[in-house]
Amino acid sequence: MIRGVGLRSAIAVNVITMIGIGPLITIPLVVGKLHGSAALWGWFAGAIVALCDGLVWAELSSRFPGSGGTYVYLREAFGRERWGRLFAFLFNWQFIFYAPLLLASGYIGFVSYASYLWPAINTSWLTSDAVKIGLGILAITMLYRRITSVAKMSIVLCITAVVTLLVVIAASVPHFNPAQALSTDMHPNWTWAFLLAVGSSLYLTLYDYVGYADAALIGEEVENPKRVIPLSIVVSVLVVALLYVAMQYGVLGAVPWQHLLKLDSTAAQYVGTTVVLRSWGGVAAVIFTILVLVTAFASVYGNLLGFARVPFAAARDGNFFPVFRHLHPSGQFPDVALLVIGLASICASFFSLDTVIALLLAAIVLVQAVAQITAVFVLRVKGERAPFRMWLFPLPALVALVGWGFAFQSTGQLAMELSFAAVAVGVVLFLGLARVQRTWPFAAAIVAALCVVAPRTAGASYGHSAVVQQNGYPVFTVEQKPFFVYGAAFFYERLPRSRWKVSLEAYKSLGINTIDLYLIWNWHELSDDNFDFTGRTGPRRDLHYLLNLVHNMGFKTIIRPGPVIRNEWKNGGYPDWLLRRPEYNMPLHDILEGRYPATATLQNARSDDAAAEWMNNATHMKYATRWLRRALTEIKPWSGDVIAVALDDDQGAYIDNQTWPAPHFQAYVRYLDSVVHGVTGPGVPTFINTYQMKVTASSPVWAWGNWYQSDVESIGEHDRSQLEFSTALLQTQHKYPVMISEFQAGWLQGADEGAPRPADPANTELAIGTMLQMGAHGIVNFPVQDTMYPSGWEAPWTNVFYGWDAALSFQSARQARAVPTAKIGNFIRTYGAQLAQTHIAADMAILWSASRWATTNADFSSAAAATIAALQHCRVASITCALQDPAFTSQEERAHYGVVIDPHVAMSFPAFAQSQISGAQGNAALLVSNTNPRAGFLIVTNYSDRVQSLRSLRVRAFPALNGSHLVAKPRSTLLLPLGDAARSAPRFSQADARFGRRQAPADLPIGESQYLACRLCERYRPTDGATVRTGDFLQDGSQSVLMENAYVRLLVAPAAGGRALIFEDKRTGRNIIATVGALRDAVTDPPAASPRDYIARYTHPLNVGTFNRSYRTTVLSTRNPASVELSYDASDLALSPVHFNKKIVLVPGGPSFTVEYQANSASVDVISSLAARSANDFRARATVLTEGNAQAFNVDKAYALTSYIGVYDEKSDTLAAMWWRNKDLSAASVAMKRGAANVTLHVSPGRGAHVSFGSFPAASAAEARQRLQSLTGR
Repeated sequence: MIRGVGLRSAIAVNVITMIGIGPLITIPLVVGKLHGSAALWGWFAGAIVALCDGLVWAELSSRFPGSGGTYVYLREAFGRERWGRLFAFLFNWQFIFYAPLLLASGYIGFVSYASYLWPAINTSWLTSDAVKIGLGILAITMLYRRITSVAKMSIVLCITAVVTLLVVIAASVPHFNPAQALSTDMHPNWTWAFLLAVGSSLYLTLYDYVGYADAALIGEEVENPKRVIPLSIVVSVLVVALLYVAMQYGVLGAVPWQHLLKLDSTAAQYVGTTVVLRSWGGVAAVIFTILVLVTAFASVYGNLLGFARVPFAAARDGNFFPVFRHLHPSGQFPDVALLVIGLASICASFFSLDTVIALLLAAIVLVQAVAQITAVFVLRVKGERAPFRMWLFPLPALVALVGWGFAFQSTGQLAMELSFAAVAVGVVLFLGLARVQRTWPFAAAIVAALCVVAPRTAGASYGHSAVVQQNGYPVFTVEQKPFFVYGAAFFYERLPRSRWKVSLEAYKSLGINTIDLYLIWNWHELSDDNFDFTGRTGPRRDLHYLLNLVHNMGFKTIIRPGPVIRNEWKNGGYPDWLLRRPEYNMPLHDILEGRYPATATLQNARSDDAAAEWMNNATHMKYATRWLRRALTEIKPWSGDVIAVALDDDQGAYIDNQTWPAPHFQAYVRYLDSVVHGVTGPGVPTFINTYQMKVTASSPVWAWGNWYQSDVESIGEHDRSQLEFSTALLQTQHKYPVMISEFQAGWLQGADEGAPRPADPANTELAIGTMLQMGAHGIVNFPVQDTMYPSGWEAPWTNVFYGWDAALSFQSARQARAVPTAKIGNFIRTYGAQLAQTHIAADMAILWSASRWATTNADFSSAAAATIAALQHCRVASITCALQDPAFTSQEERAHYGVVIDPHVAMSFPAFAQSQISGAQGNAALLVSNTNPRAGFLIVTNYSDRVQSLRSLRVRAFPALNGSHLVAKPRSTLLLPLGDAARSAPRFSQADARFGRRQAPADLPIGESQYLACRLCERYRPTDGATVRTGDFLQDGSQSVLMENAYVRLLVAPAAGGRALIFEDKRTGRNIIATVGALRDAVTDPPAASPRDYIARYTHPLNVGTFNRSYRTTVLSTRNPASVELSYDASDLALSPVHFNKKIVLVPGGPSFTVEYQANSASVDVISSLAARSANDFRARATVLTEGNAQAFNVDKAYALTSYIGVYDEKSDTLAAMWWRNKDLSAASVAMKRGAANVTLHVSPGRGAHVSFGSFPAASAAEARQRLQSLTGR
């Protein structure tokens, strides 16, 4: 939905809802309750109750600023899966009656007042009903449009409504009699009788004030809702109260109050008109009556606008009929809800006004007013702080509660009985629906949807995991049982919520038993103290739903709450609203580009200085502490699944970093540890994830390791030795088992690439085999699935597609790496508990003694080189070696090894009479049970391309194996249980874990995102025109623009810098745009890297421009041609602000679109990426066509361009083309990267450019060139 309602529009929506015809027809009724000037107390009382209740709305709306109003507040305050579900259902149930009744009162009042101009209107029910029907249809028609148009119309109608009351006030002046205005026969002596009279008038005055919170019903369409909605409520009540009191006082001074008691008199029926008639005559009275009718209609219009959003919000959450969640394709408003409520109100208008007012007031009290006030108390008790907090709490809430109570009892016995009956029927319906859906409160729901209660059955407390000692060896346990962690990072923010369950099921099939969750700070705290863990601002933030899924599927969880998250996420997960503060000393340009916090980049080389900088930043310490506490408290209902919590990200990494002795680093990590344990208690293990930490044993908490393969396709000696050394450093923590927190035998896709770097899937099996040989008791795959960023959230050096050539595709289809991943998973599933309580049967210990003598980075590098050589020597000599740090090793630990060498002193390997294993050619390691010497595992890794035959194998501890003939296949790992381990579990097959027929992945990763858009577009395939629609087509919580005709489909993401991510040729289903995207805007001379960006040399692969900025979007034409305009003003890219503007046009008749660019003072670059079909095989299939050239696609080559470029794909016989007017540009070039031809067009300052894109069939490269020449006339 589009955020097009600002403060003025929000106030207008409230005011036109409040100032309907109500006060002009209820003044005589209020005077009848409180004679004469005493009636003013009725209006004062109504204003006080409305203001107090308005503060209730203001606090709740700032806490939950989404569409739906009371529905959202009750659902979230009482728990969306239990009591909140019931209250939300009851509200929607009663809303079905309340909303049409309130609208109907406007129609009835309109007809009543219109009889002044047209007396015959009341002579026939057919005539009056026809007018009501016409009014209803007109209101629906006027609201059947985009919200931005509605907002502008609201301001106009609001002005009309206010002017109407001001006219009455002004007309009372000429004949105003102060004594008459103050006369009464009921004096406010504050007796119980007087208070009851005032209370009974609330029945009427609150009806006139209702609507003061209508802006809250459209919260999802309000700009900055946490500020605008509360302010609009308070301002609306105060303004309207002043107008009502002034009007009542004026009327009493112009018309004797006794005349108003006769309800059938002209004065009573047409109060405002009577006042105007007496002062200015008949013509003015007629004009005024017309204004009254416009005001009445304006109130209906405002109410219907808000009411339509309530069932929409409920249906979108699955708590109401699905049809109500439908949005109009181009206008993006809830069209079905608008039609249903609008038509129902027409039917309700056939009842009498007295009946309608009584029923609607009774309907609103029990569920909306009383339950909503209770919700504020519930949230306060929970300690949840709203951005806006009620003044003088709890006094306003109590006043509102009492006021609504008086109003309720004054509606009459019939209305109250019907209200109670409606609630009772609603409860019965809710229970019936819950039984059918197998949801709370029925016991079957515990099986189908274990929500808030379910995790507590598993133990709603932290501390279900621990490290224990078994005969001197550390063992990781969960629920007091040995547990081998075979985990996977699950990037829920990079997957649509609808894909979470499918993906987790695929993880389960790979043998994954633990889900590694990064709780990203800036994803869940959108602004100061504005948290979303339930998906109210976007479905991908629904952490509660995810944790329920994880629990129900039997996974354990590792939680990583940061505060910094460095997995290529915008600003390292740190809130930009904090980074803008001067204490962070971070340039605005770096913040807007999404770069990591400056202090976080400092930690890569100067970790101790970075820690000191963090601790000296009081703002960071305050807000990071609050975040950690809030995040860990939020997941407490699922804490029984949590087996470990990470502290920050990548702390202590790199051998040349400032991590020893590093007192500030130690202090900072210990502080984070204390914050976490302050919530979880001391039992839950905490860790840092690191890589080759200088003195790993000195880590203030458990150190887990990271390892990623280098830029080669297959693991060689360099990668293998680095993996061995990295894992061996973790062995020096004698109190903890070896854990690998991040592992991937590959690397991520670059920002300028169309596909991830290819890596042999066998690398996964070999690397995990090596880690098992080094004693790993836990391995987390980072990641196990390729994913895609929500629009605008990637770091500037990464791709919109978070591609790793992982085991699973975006659609959860198995890719080549799934085979070794599942092979290891099946082994862990079978033997994990036994493997978790083993140790390396090491023949010798190598000392890592650098902490005793090394003082410089060069010293540590020298020690690392000597240790790596020693480990290599062990492998060549078929000796199993482990690493020890003598400064942190106990006497008991030293006793585990018969021989110890110090490679820094001398490389001397004694001759062994017998080693643990012989005949394995240096590729085997033995793992022995801590408690049973007759149980163990033999791990053999074969890195060669040849079969390895182990004919003379000897294993000292397992003589039964001696003489066996084992075969290790090329580039594979042999996993062999021995002795009692083999007998105690089902036989594990050494065959590769096949899945039957493997699904073929898409040719390019962007095809995965294309899948997202297309699956939502199947119902609508235009064949005779060009159209444009907006919607959340990428399911990432942002609005995208989808343009299509019979030939092509184009998707543009305004929140991702206005980039085009999909340009699909419907003939072939191929997307010709690479994941770099097209239409990326930048300046030719971008700002230099900031001196506060300490990792700049690694993170500036291309001119990123405005890739993550949110563009303004205007649909210029929805059809034939379809056109849209996107614009953005950048203040950080040049000395003066740069205005980017692009107009995209799609015509009906062909497979192409055009873009018209406008730039102001700066030289602008337009960067677009055309896709090569396959990352691994594009040279054989792709031909690059430029003027005068036709050559095979060649990575890392660059060419100058003149007026066009084409990439011809031989497999699909498709030409992907870009062409332009050469005179518009100062230069053009293309750079070839893996799977992508990145085209840069340089637009001179103050000039425009006209660029076209197309996808055409072509039988050959020659035909493709002819097509290009015809397009450009060259």
